[in-house]
Amino acid sequence: MTTSEKYIYVDTDNKPLFTKERYVKKDGSKGYAYSHVMDGETINTMPQFASGTPLYNLHRLAKYPTATVYLVEGEKCVDALTKLKLLATTSGGAQSDDKADWQPLAGREVIAWADNDDAGIGYMQRATKKLTVLNATVKHIDIAQLNLAVKGDCVDWLQQFDQFNGRNAIPYDIEALPLKPDGIQSPASDLNDRLDTNQLAINISLRCAADITPEPIHWLWDGWLAKGKLHIFAGMAGTGKTTIAIALASTITTGGRFPDGSQSPIGSVLIWSGEDSPADTLVPRLMAAGADLSKVHFVGDITADYELRSFDPATDMPSLMIKAASIPDLSLLIIDPIVNAVAGDSHKNGEVRRALQPVVDFGEKLNCAVLGITHFSKGGQGKDPLERVTGSLAFGALARIVLATAKIVDGDSAKRIVCRAKSNIGVDTGGSTTRCRQWDILKLCLVG
Repeated sequence: MTTSEKYIYVDTDNKPLFTKERYVKKDGSKGYAYSHVMDGETINTMPQFASGTPLYNLHRLAKYPTATVYLVEGEKCVDALTKLKLLATTSGGAQSDDKADWQPLAGREVIAWADNDDAGIGYMQRATKKLTVLNATVKHIDIAQLNLAVKGDCVDWLQQFDQFNGRNAIPYDIEALPLKPDGIQSPASDLNDRLDTNQLAINISLRCAADITPEPIHWLWDGWLAKGKLHIFAGMAGTGKTTIAIALASTITTGGRFPDGSQSPIGSVLIWSGEDSPADTLVPRLMAAGADLSKVHFVGDITADYELRSFDPATDMPSLMIKAASIPDLSLLIIDPIVNAVAGDSHKNGEVRRALQPVVDFGEKLNCAVLGITHFSKGGQGKDPLERVTGSLAFGALARIVLATAKIVDGDSAKRIVCRAKSNIGVDTGGSTTRCRQWDILKLCLVG
Protein backbone atom coordinates (compact mmCIF):
# COMPACT_ATOMS: atom_id res chain seq x y z
CA MET A 1 0.00 0.00 0.00
CA THR A 2 1.35 3.39 -1.03
CA THR A 3 0.08 6.66 0.45
CA SER A 4 -0.23 9.34 -2.23
CA GLU A 5 -1.96 12.27 -0.47
CA LYS A 6 -2.72 13.36 3.08
CA TYR A 7 -5.39 15.87 4.09
CA ILE A 8 -6.00 17.33 7.54
CA TYR A 9 -9.53 18.34 8.51
CA VAL A 10 -9.63 21.12 11.12
CA ASP A 11 -12.19 23.01 13.19
CA THR A 12 -13.03 26.70 12.88
CA ASP A 13 -9.94 27.60 14.94
CA ASN A 14 -7.66 25.58 12.63
CA LYS A 15 -7.16 22.84 15.21
CA PRO A 16 -6.80 19.32 13.71
CA LEU A 17 -9.84 17.06 13.94
CA PHE A 18 -8.70 14.09 11.87
CA THR A 19 -6.39 13.08 9.04
CA LYS A 20 -7.48 11.51 5.78
CA GLU A 21 -4.90 9.63 3.72
CA ARG A 22 -5.43 8.47 0.18
CA TYR A 23 -3.59 5.27 -0.73
CA VAL A 24 -3.16 2.96 -3.69
CA LYS A 25 -3.15 -0.82 -3.25
CA LYS A 26 -0.89 -3.22 -5.11
CA ASP A 27 -3.74 -4.10 -7.46
CA GLY A 28 -4.13 -0.43 -8.37
CA SER A 29 -7.36 0.16 -6.49
CA LYS A 30 -7.67 3.23 -4.27
CA GLY A 31 -8.85 3.72 -0.72
CA TYR A 32 -8.77 6.07 2.26
CA ALA A 33 -7.44 5.67 5.79
CA TYR A 34 -8.50 7.90 8.68
CA SER A 35 -6.89 8.71 12.01
CA HIS A 36 -7.35 11.10 14.90
CA VAL A 37 -5.77 11.75 18.25
CA MET A 38 -7.67 11.27 21.50
CA ASP A 39 -6.06 11.68 24.93
CA GLY A 40 -2.65 11.60 23.31
CA GLU A 41 -3.30 8.31 21.52
CA THR A 42 -3.62 7.90 17.73
CA ILE A 43 -6.81 6.07 16.77
CA ASN A 44 -7.10 4.78 13.22
CA THR A 45 -10.69 5.78 12.61
CA MET A 46 -12.62 8.94 11.85
CA PRO A 47 -14.12 10.51 14.99
CA GLN A 48 -17.89 10.73 15.31
CA PHE A 49 -19.56 14.13 14.89
CA ALA A 50 -23.09 14.70 16.17
CA SER A 51 -23.98 17.21 13.46
CA GLY A 52 -22.16 15.46 10.61
CA THR A 53 -18.65 15.31 9.21
CA PRO A 54 -17.11 18.82 9.00
CA LEU A 55 -16.32 20.34 5.64
CA TYR A 56 -12.74 20.54 4.46
CA ASN A 57 -11.10 23.97 4.87
CA LEU A 58 -13.51 24.81 7.70
CA HIS A 59 -11.22 27.39 9.33
CA ARG A 60 -11.17 29.50 6.16
CA LEU A 61 -14.95 29.31 5.85
CA ALA A 62 -15.14 30.72 9.37
CA LYS A 63 -12.54 33.40 8.65
CA TYR A 64 -14.39 34.71 5.56
CA PRO A 65 -18.08 34.34 6.48
CA THR A 66 -19.44 36.45 3.59
CA ALA A 67 -17.12 35.40 0.75
CA THR A 68 -18.28 33.34 -2.21
CA VAL A 69 -17.37 29.67 -1.77
CA TYR A 70 -16.39 27.23 -4.52
CA LEU A 71 -17.78 23.77 -3.83
CA VAL A 72 -15.75 21.03 -5.53
CA GLU A 73 -15.39 17.27 -5.28
CA GLY A 74 -12.29 16.21 -3.40
CA GLU A 75 -9.66 17.84 -1.23
CA LYS A 76 -7.13 18.04 -4.07
CA CYS A 77 -9.41 20.42 -5.95
CA VAL A 78 -9.90 22.54 -2.82
CA ASP A 79 -6.14 22.86 -2.35
CA ALA A 80 -5.66 23.84 -6.00
CA LEU A 81 -8.20 26.69 -5.73
CA THR A 82 -6.85 27.75 -2.34
CA LYS A 83 -3.45 28.31 -3.96
CA LEU A 84 -5.20 30.83 -6.22
CA LYS A 85 -6.49 32.67 -3.12
CA LEU A 86 -10.05 31.49 -3.76
CA LEU A 87 -12.26 30.18 -0.94
CA ALA A 88 -13.15 26.54 -1.60
CA THR A 89 -14.49 23.53 0.27
CA THR A 90 -15.74 19.96 -0.14
CA SER A 91 -17.37 17.25 1.92
CA GLY A 92 -15.01 14.72 0.32
CA GLY A 93 -15.82 12.25 -2.42
CA ALA A 94 -18.90 11.93 -4.60
CA GLN A 95 -20.82 9.86 -2.02
CA SER A 96 -19.98 11.98 1.03
CA ASP A 97 -22.80 14.54 0.86
CA ASP A 98 -25.26 12.69 3.15
CA LYS A 99 -22.78 12.47 6.01
CA ALA A 100 -21.57 16.10 5.87
CA ASP A 101 -22.46 19.08 8.03
CA TRP A 102 -23.41 21.74 5.47
CA GLN A 103 -24.38 24.38 8.05
CA PRO A 104 -21.22 26.54 7.49
CA LEU A 105 -22.54 27.30 3.98
CA ALA A 106 -25.97 28.47 5.16
CA GLY A 107 -27.07 31.70 3.51
CA ARG A 108 -23.90 31.98 1.41
CA GLU A 109 -23.24 32.26 -2.30
CA VAL A 110 -21.83 28.96 -3.53
CA ILE A 111 -20.34 28.19 -6.95
CA ALA A 112 -20.56 24.44 -7.62
CA TRP A 113 -17.87 22.94 -9.86
CA ALA A 114 -18.73 19.33 -10.61
CA ASP A 115 -16.38 16.69 -11.93
CA ASN A 116 -17.22 15.77 -15.52
CA ASP A 117 -18.84 12.42 -14.79
CA ASP A 118 -22.20 11.14 -13.62
CA ALA A 119 -21.02 10.68 -10.03
CA GLY A 120 -19.68 14.23 -9.85
CA ILE A 121 -22.83 15.76 -11.33
CA GLY A 122 -25.01 13.74 -9.00
CA TYR A 123 -22.95 14.87 -6.01
CA MET A 124 -23.45 18.54 -6.86
CA GLN A 125 -27.16 18.13 -7.52
CA ARG A 126 -27.71 16.47 -4.14
CA ALA A 127 -25.52 19.04 -2.37
CA THR A 128 -27.52 21.83 -4.05
CA LYS A 129 -30.77 20.51 -2.61
CA LYS A 130 -29.25 20.46 0.88
CA LEU A 131 -27.81 23.95 0.53
CA THR A 132 -31.06 25.38 -0.83
CA VAL A 133 -32.78 24.29 2.40
CA LEU A 134 -30.11 26.33 4.23
CA ASN A 135 -30.97 29.42 2.13
CA ALA A 136 -27.68 29.28 0.22
CA THR A 137 -27.58 30.58 -3.34
CA VAL A 138 -26.00 27.96 -5.56
CA LYS A 139 -24.72 28.59 -9.07
CA HIS A 140 -23.16 25.89 -11.23
CA ILE A 141 -20.16 26.20 -13.53
CA ASP A 142 -21.22 24.90 -16.93
CA ILE A 143 -18.81 22.01 -17.25
CA ALA A 144 -20.03 21.24 -20.77
CA GLN A 145 -18.16 24.36 -21.92
CA LEU A 146 -14.85 23.57 -20.19
CA ASN A 147 -13.45 21.20 -22.81
CA LEU A 148 -12.75 18.55 -20.17
CA ALA A 149 -12.41 14.85 -20.85
CA VAL A 150 -14.71 12.43 -19.02
CA LYS A 151 -13.92 12.45 -15.27
CA GLY A 152 -12.04 15.75 -15.65
CA ASP A 153 -12.08 18.04 -12.60
CA CYS A 154 -10.91 21.54 -11.71
CA VAL A 155 -7.28 20.40 -11.35
CA ASP A 156 -7.39 19.03 -14.91
CA TRP A 157 -8.88 22.30 -16.13
CA LEU A 158 -6.11 24.33 -14.46
CA GLN A 159 -3.44 22.17 -16.08
CA GLN A 160 -5.18 22.47 -19.44
CA PHE A 161 -5.45 26.25 -19.04
CA ASP A 162 -1.73 26.57 -18.25
CA GLN A 163 -0.73 24.51 -21.29
CA PHE A 164 -2.97 26.40 -23.70
CA ASN A 165 -2.31 29.93 -22.45
CA GLY A 166 1.34 29.62 -21.50
CA ARG A 167 0.68 31.07 -18.05
CA ASN A 168 -0.84 30.08 -14.74
CA ALA A 169 -4.51 30.81 -14.16
CA ILE A 170 -5.44 33.67 -11.84
CA PRO A 171 -8.65 34.23 -9.84
CA TYR A 172 -10.17 36.28 -12.68
CA ASP A 173 -9.91 33.28 -15.03
CA ILE A 174 -11.92 31.16 -12.60
CA GLU A 175 -14.47 33.91 -11.92
CA ALA A 176 -15.01 34.32 -15.68
CA LEU A 177 -16.01 30.67 -16.21
CA PRO A 178 -19.49 30.20 -17.72
CA LEU A 179 -22.34 29.44 -15.34
CA LYS A 180 -25.30 27.17 -16.00
CA PRO A 181 -28.39 29.39 -15.62
CA ASP A 182 -30.70 26.66 -14.33
CA GLY A 183 -28.01 24.83 -12.39
CA ILE A 184 -28.88 21.52 -14.10
CA GLN A 185 -25.98 19.66 -15.67
CA SER A 186 -26.44 17.02 -18.33
CA PRO A 187 -25.21 13.57 -17.36
CA ALA A 188 -21.59 13.15 -18.37
CA SER A 189 -22.50 9.97 -20.24
CA ASP A 190 -24.83 11.99 -22.47
CA LEU A 191 -22.15 14.63 -23.08
CA ASN A 192 -19.40 12.23 -23.98
CA ASP A 193 -20.91 8.95 -25.11
CA ARG A 194 -20.01 9.73 -28.73
CA LEU A 195 -16.46 10.85 -27.92
CA ASP A 196 -13.42 8.66 -27.59
CA THR A 197 -11.17 9.14 -24.57
CA ASN A 198 -8.96 11.66 -26.39
CA GLN A 199 -11.79 13.95 -27.45
CA LEU A 200 -13.35 16.84 -25.58
CA ALA A 201 -16.93 17.77 -24.76
CA ILE A 202 -17.52 21.08 -26.51
CA ASN A 203 -20.61 23.26 -26.49
CA ILE A 204 -20.60 26.04 -29.09
CA SER A 205 -23.21 28.80 -29.01
CA LEU A 206 -24.61 30.19 -32.26
CA ARG A 207 -26.17 33.63 -32.82
CA CYS A 208 -28.47 34.43 -35.69
CA ALA A 209 -27.54 37.62 -37.52
CA ALA A 210 -31.18 38.71 -37.37
CA ASP A 211 -30.94 38.79 -33.56
CA ILE A 212 -27.88 41.05 -33.50
CA THR A 213 -28.45 44.81 -33.34
CA PRO A 214 -25.90 46.68 -35.50
CA GLU A 215 -23.82 49.23 -33.62
CA PRO A 216 -21.65 52.08 -34.90
CA ILE A 217 -17.95 52.38 -34.09
CA HIS A 218 -17.57 54.69 -31.11
CA TRP A 219 -14.63 56.99 -31.70
CA LEU A 220 -12.40 58.66 -29.15
CA TRP A 221 -10.71 60.50 -32.02
CA ASP A 222 -12.70 60.13 -35.21
CA GLY A 223 -10.87 57.90 -37.66
CA TRP A 224 -7.79 57.49 -35.47
CA LEU A 225 -8.64 56.09 -32.02
CA ALA A 226 -11.68 53.87 -31.50
CA LYS A 227 -13.14 52.93 -28.13
CA GLY A 228 -12.89 49.25 -27.30
CA LYS A 229 -10.28 48.55 -30.00
CA LEU A 230 -6.59 47.69 -30.12
CA HIS A 231 -4.27 50.08 -31.96
CA ILE A 232 -0.61 49.60 -32.78
CA PHE A 233 1.64 52.68 -32.95
CA ALA A 234 4.93 51.90 -34.70
CA GLY A 235 7.97 53.78 -35.90
CA MET A 236 11.74 53.99 -35.80
CA ALA A 237 13.48 55.04 -32.59
CA GLY A 238 13.55 58.80 -32.09
CA THR A 239 10.49 59.55 -34.20
CA GLY A 240 8.45 60.66 -31.20
CA LYS A 241 6.16 57.70 -30.52
CA THR A 242 6.11 58.12 -26.75
CA THR A 243 5.96 61.91 -26.96
CA ILE A 244 3.02 61.74 -29.35
CA ALA A 245 1.30 59.23 -27.06
CA ILE A 246 1.80 61.66 -24.19
CA ALA A 247 0.26 64.41 -26.32
CA LEU A 248 -2.73 62.14 -26.92
CA ALA A 249 -3.05 61.59 -23.18
CA SER A 250 -2.89 65.33 -22.53
CA THR A 251 -5.57 66.05 -25.11
CA ILE A 252 -7.89 63.40 -23.68
CA THR A 253 -7.49 64.39 -20.03
CA THR A 254 -8.19 68.07 -20.74
CA GLY A 255 -10.80 67.74 -23.46
CA GLY A 256 -8.42 69.50 -25.83
CA ARG A 257 -8.25 69.41 -29.59
CA PHE A 258 -6.60 66.78 -31.73
CA PRO A 259 -4.36 67.82 -34.66
CA ASP A 260 -7.29 67.82 -37.08
CA GLY A 261 -9.11 70.37 -34.88
CA SER A 262 -11.70 67.95 -33.48
CA GLN A 263 -12.33 68.13 -29.75
CA SER A 264 -11.71 65.20 -27.45
CA PRO A 265 -14.20 64.04 -24.83
CA ILE A 266 -12.65 64.32 -21.37
CA GLY A 267 -11.47 61.01 -19.95
CA SER A 268 -8.79 59.30 -17.91
CA VAL A 269 -5.67 57.61 -19.24
CA LEU A 270 -3.84 54.55 -17.90
CA ILE A 271 -0.17 54.06 -18.79
CA TRP A 272 2.19 51.14 -18.43
CA SER A 273 5.77 51.75 -19.54
CA GLY A 274 8.55 49.24 -19.43
CA GLU A 275 11.06 51.76 -20.74
CA ASP A 276 10.49 55.20 -19.17
CA SER A 277 10.23 56.23 -15.53
CA PRO A 278 7.02 58.09 -14.60
CA ALA A 279 8.86 60.33 -12.13
CA ASP A 280 11.71 61.67 -14.26
CA THR A 281 10.37 61.24 -17.79
CA LEU A 282 6.66 60.68 -18.28
CA VAL A 283 5.17 63.03 -15.69
CA PRO A 284 7.46 65.92 -16.78
CA ARG A 285 6.36 65.30 -20.38
CA LEU A 286 2.73 65.25 -19.32
CA MET A 287 3.19 68.53 -17.49
CA ALA A 288 4.89 70.09 -20.53
CA ALA A 289 1.97 68.97 -22.69
CA GLY A 290 -0.56 70.50 -20.27
CA ALA A 291 -2.17 67.25 -19.14
CA ASP A 292 -4.55 67.04 -16.21
CA LEU A 293 -2.38 64.85 -13.98
CA SER A 294 -5.34 63.92 -11.77
CA LYS A 295 -6.74 61.93 -14.71
CA VAL A 296 -3.54 60.05 -15.55
CA HIS A 297 -2.76 56.75 -13.81
CA PHE A 298 0.37 54.60 -14.02
CA VAL A 299 0.42 50.84 -13.59
CA GLY A 300 2.65 50.07 -10.61
CA ASP A 301 3.90 46.90 -8.95
CA ILE A 302 1.69 43.91 -8.25
CA THR A 303 1.34 41.79 -5.14
CA ALA A 304 0.98 38.07 -5.87
CA ASP A 305 1.19 35.29 -3.32
CA TYR A 306 2.00 37.96 -0.73
CA GLU A 307 5.13 38.96 -2.67
CA LEU A 308 5.73 42.27 -4.43
CA ARG A 309 6.91 42.13 -8.04
CA SER A 310 6.84 44.19 -11.20
CA PHE A 311 3.70 44.22 -13.33
CA ASP A 312 4.00 41.84 -16.28
CA PRO A 313 1.63 42.59 -19.18
CA ALA A 314 2.15 39.07 -20.46
CA THR A 315 0.42 37.55 -17.41
CA ASP A 316 -1.27 40.31 -15.43
CA MET A 317 -3.68 41.92 -17.91
CA PRO A 318 -6.80 40.18 -16.50
CA SER A 319 -5.92 41.44 -13.00
CA LEU A 320 -5.29 44.92 -14.37
CA MET A 321 -8.69 44.90 -16.05
CA ILE A 322 -10.38 44.26 -12.70
CA LYS A 323 -8.43 47.10 -11.07
CA ALA A 324 -8.89 49.49 -13.99
CA ALA A 325 -12.66 48.99 -13.88
CA SER A 326 -12.63 51.29 -10.84
CA ILE A 327 -11.66 54.20 -13.14
CA PRO A 328 -15.15 55.23 -14.34
CA ASP A 329 -14.09 57.42 -17.28
CA LEU A 330 -11.13 55.42 -18.55
CA SER A 331 -10.68 56.30 -22.22
CA LEU A 332 -7.18 55.16 -23.19
CA LEU A 333 -4.67 52.50 -22.14
CA ILE A 334 -1.09 52.98 -23.37
CA ILE A 335 1.22 49.93 -23.33
CA ASP A 336 4.86 50.70 -24.09
CA PRO A 337 6.19 48.42 -25.52
CA ILE A 338 3.35 46.17 -26.60
CA VAL A 339 5.77 43.32 -27.36
CA ASN A 340 6.14 42.81 -23.59
CA ALA A 341 2.57 41.50 -23.56
CA VAL A 342 3.84 38.39 -25.36
CA ALA A 343 5.44 35.82 -23.08
CA GLY A 344 6.36 33.46 -25.91
CA ASP A 345 7.95 34.01 -29.29
CA SER A 346 6.83 37.42 -30.59
CA HIS A 347 7.62 36.29 -34.14
CA LYS A 348 5.11 33.41 -34.10
CA ASN A 349 1.65 34.31 -35.31
CA GLY A 350 -0.28 31.91 -33.05
CA GLU A 351 1.59 32.85 -29.89
CA VAL A 352 1.15 36.57 -30.53
CA ARG A 353 -2.58 36.24 -31.17
CA ARG A 354 -3.14 34.24 -27.98
CA ALA A 355 -0.96 36.59 -25.93
CA LEU A 356 -2.70 39.74 -27.17
CA GLN A 357 -6.22 38.42 -26.57
CA PRO A 358 -6.27 39.64 -22.91
CA VAL A 359 -5.23 43.07 -24.21
CA VAL A 360 -8.06 43.02 -26.76
CA ASP A 361 -10.48 41.88 -24.04
CA PHE A 362 -9.35 44.77 -21.83
CA GLY A 363 -10.37 47.32 -24.45
CA GLU A 364 -13.66 45.64 -25.33
CA LYS A 365 -14.86 45.08 -21.76
CA LEU A 366 -13.83 48.51 -20.45
CA ASN A 367 -14.78 50.31 -23.69
CA CYS A 368 -11.49 52.16 -23.91
CA ALA A 369 -8.98 52.53 -26.72
CA VAL A 370 -5.77 50.54 -26.31
CA LEU A 371 -2.59 51.95 -27.86
CA GLY A 372 0.35 49.55 -28.05
CA ILE A 373 3.67 51.19 -28.90
CA THR A 374 6.33 49.27 -30.82
CA HIS A 375 9.26 49.72 -33.18
CA PHE A 376 9.87 49.27 -36.87
CA SER A 377 12.30 46.52 -37.76
CA LYS A 378 15.62 47.63 -39.20
CA GLY A 379 16.55 47.26 -42.85
CA GLY A 380 12.99 47.35 -44.11
CA GLN A 381 13.09 50.65 -45.95
CA GLY A 382 10.78 50.70 -48.94
CA LYS A 383 8.43 48.06 -47.51
CA ASP A 384 4.81 48.61 -46.56
CA PRO A 385 4.85 50.12 -43.02
CA LEU A 386 2.60 47.29 -41.84
CA GLU A 387 5.28 44.77 -42.80
CA ARG A 388 7.90 46.66 -40.80
CA VAL A 389 6.17 46.36 -37.43
CA THR A 390 8.58 44.41 -35.23
CA GLY A 391 7.67 40.78 -34.64
CA SER A 392 4.92 38.67 -36.13
CA LEU A 393 2.49 40.11 -38.65
CA ALA A 394 -0.17 39.24 -36.07
CA PHE A 395 0.58 42.53 -34.26
CA GLY A 396 -0.69 44.48 -37.26
CA ALA A 397 -3.37 41.96 -38.19
CA LEU A 398 -5.02 41.86 -34.76
CA ALA A 399 -5.03 45.65 -34.34
CA ARG A 400 -7.97 47.41 -35.96
CA ILE A 401 -5.86 50.48 -36.69
CA VAL A 402 -2.09 50.70 -37.15
CA LEU A 403 -0.48 54.12 -36.86
CA ALA A 404 3.04 54.84 -38.04
CA THR A 405 5.31 57.78 -37.37
CA ALA A 406 8.40 59.23 -39.00
CA LYS A 407 10.69 62.19 -38.40
CA ILE A 408 11.38 64.53 -41.32
CA VAL A 409 14.29 66.91 -41.07
CA ASP A 410 14.29 69.96 -43.36
CA GLY A 411 17.38 72.04 -42.74
CA ASP A 412 17.27 73.25 -39.16
CA SER A 413 13.65 72.29 -38.63
CA ALA A 414 12.07 68.92 -38.01
CA LYS A 415 8.52 67.63 -37.84
CA ARG A 416 6.86 64.33 -37.07
CA ILE A 417 4.48 62.71 -39.50
CA VAL A 418 1.78 60.33 -38.31
CA CYS A 419 -0.14 58.21 -40.79
CA ARG A 420 -2.60 55.37 -40.78
CA ALA A 421 -0.78 52.34 -42.11
CA LYS A 422 -3.98 50.35 -41.77
CA SER A 423 -7.59 50.87 -40.72
CA ASN A 424 -10.16 48.09 -40.69
CA ILE A 425 -12.90 50.25 -39.20
CA GLY A 426 -12.65 53.63 -40.92
CA VAL A 427 -11.05 55.66 -43.68
CA ASP A 428 -7.30 55.60 -44.12
CA THR A 429 -6.94 58.72 -46.24
CA GLY A 430 -6.92 62.43 -45.53
CA GLY A 431 -5.06 64.49 -42.96
CA SER A 432 -4.40 68.00 -41.73
CA THR A 433 -1.81 70.13 -40.05
CA THR A 434 -1.69 70.61 -36.30
CA ARG A 435 -3.74 73.42 -34.67
CA CYS A 436 -3.48 72.91 -30.92
CA ARG A 437 -0.80 73.70 -28.35
CA GLN A 438 -0.04 70.16 -27.28
CA TRP A 439 0.68 69.25 -30.86
CA ASP A 440 2.41 72.48 -31.94
CA ILE A 441 5.36 71.60 -29.70
CA LEU A 442 5.84 68.51 -31.88
CA LYS A 443 5.41 70.30 -35.20
CA LEU A 444 3.18 67.36 -36.12
CA CYS A 445 1.36 66.67 -39.37
CA LEU A 446 -1.26 64.03 -40.09
CA VAL A 447 -0.88 62.17 -43.34
CA GLY A 448 -3.48 59.91 -44.90
